[in-house]
Amino acid sequence: MEPSGYANNAELVSKFQVMSATLLLRTAKEEDRAMILSMPTTCSALSLL
Repeated sequence: MEPSGYANNAELVSKFQVMSATLLLRTAKEEDRAMILSMPTTCSALSLL
């Protein structure tokens, strides 16, 4: 039985990926954004939004 208040692992990982991708995009230099957006993990994370 899972502890109450905790999401399942897949959901937690998804949320973490979305936060990471968002943070990366916010802090990235303009020229790096295109590269970050083309990364598979970023694409899959942003598709969860």
